[in-house]
This record gives sequence, structure tokens and C-alpha cells, in this order.
Amino acid sequence: MMGDSTLVLKETTNNACPFLVLEHCRVDGFEMLKWNQSQGDAELRLNSSILPCLKNAKLLKPDNFAISDEDFLEAWLNAYQLLRATPFVTATVNQFAIDDSCLGVHLRLTDKVKAKRSPRGISCAQLPALCEITQRQVLHSISEHQFKRIYLAADDGIAKQEWIERFQNLGVEVIAHEAIFDKQQLRQTSGSDFLVDLFALARCSRVIGTTWSGVVLTSVWMRGGRQLTFASDEFRLNQVQDWVIYNRQAFKRLLKTIKSLLKTILPQCPRKS
Repeated sequence: MMGDSTLVLKETTNNACPFLVLEHCRVDGFEMLKWNQSQGDAELRLNSSILPCLKNAKLLKPDNFAISDEDFLEAWLNAYQLLRATPFVTATVNQFAIDDSCLGVHLRLTDKVKAKRSPRGISCAQLPALCEITQRQVLHSISEHQFKRIYLAADDGIAKQEWIERFQNLGVEVIAHEAIFDKQQLRQTSGSDFLVDLFALARCSRVIGTTWSGVVLTSVWMRGGRQLTFASDEFRLNQVQDWVIYNRQAFKRLLKTIKSLLKTILPQCPRKS
């Protein structure tokens, strides 16, 4: 709820996000307060699970906002640039001296990897190929944009260390924040560690993610960027082709079954004399 430079937050923790924004972040130009019942509901309410897109902008824009849906969406995306970290997080990120010569890489190889592939994830069988695509995209970006080093963030400590060694063996300089991970929640154990990665990625001139992730989206928008790069997008293109081929074959099998049933049923049906 915004008004008189005040931002009132009604938030609770859960497994998806165990950290409170009020404890770890500030919004530039606003006094942030914790919501209480006496304040009632806000005119403009945004759920953290609802991401900025034109469809959601049309749904959420108040009727009395005299701007287009497109302008509302742009203002929504620009608002990410107002996020500010705590002094401790800022001081930690400053130590990395990240500038435009740094490429951000975010690994999400845990909950997005399923036994069966999902719309925004991949299957276990696709994991080796995804790793190859990620490595290829990172090396291509380094070559094309003359990046001198990468900042590596991850949702799992083991994968993070493996990829640090992978890139170092390829001659790439890697920066990474030392953090303790919670294997159950697939993220850092503290909000400060999580935000160090987020704000560090936001300082990189480009970010590549293995799979769809709010961390990548937020870091790009915080910098004012719009280009989103996910290695798993290559699988998504293949999935569309696979879906068409699979369903074409399934449709043929269905027609064959129907024909077989008709051959069995029709001779048994009574006919008019």
C-alpha cells in the first residue's frame, strides 16, 4: 500500500520464501512499515508470486490509474530498481568489485529437475545436456562481450562448488559468495546470504540462468534490463516440436482404435429392413 511515501507490507514466510523483505531490504524513497489489521486493505495489492507481464498488468492496474496497461507494466518493472539492500549486504557485495566486465550465472539444478519434464523445468535425463548448454552459453557470452570474469550464484552448495571448479578449469575467473545452504529449502540459510547473491547478480551487465528463476528475473529488472536468458529455453523449443510429434502419433493411434471399435460394433447393430 503506497501513499505519502509509505510502503506497508503484509508478508509471511513459507518454504518458497523463508525471508522477510522488511528484515533485509528497503525501497528507495519509502518508509517501510509492517501491516496491521487496523490499516485495512490497500488499493494496489501485488502478490509476490505474480510476476510482471502485460496480462497481470491489465488485471492489477486500478481503474483510477490514468495510464495505459503498457505504461503500468513499465512502471512496475522500473520499481525493481528502487530495491536497496542492508548496509551489511551492500558492503559485502562491494568487496567483489563487480562492474560491466562481469557476467552473472545462476544455477538452479534442484527443484527444476524432475523425473518428468515440466513447462519451466527439465527432466533428469536432460540434465547433462542442460549443463552443456549452460557452459556453451556462458563461454559464448564471455567471448562475444569480452567478459573478464563471472559471478556464480546457486541454490545448492555442492553444485556451486562443482561449477566453480568447472569454470576455473576452463580458464574463467570466478567470483562467488561463501554461504551455508539448507538442503531442505534449496537455498541459502540466511536472508543476507541470499541477498548478497541477488544484489551481486544485479550489478552484472548480463545474467544467464540454467532454468527459470525469480532470482534471475529480479536481478535483471533491478538493473533496468529486460533481456532474460535461460539455458532451458532451448529445451522448451524442442518440447514444442516433441509435443506436436507426440500428439500427432497419439491422434493416429486414437483413430486406429476408433476404426477397430467401429468394425467390431457396427456388425452387431440392428439394421432397418
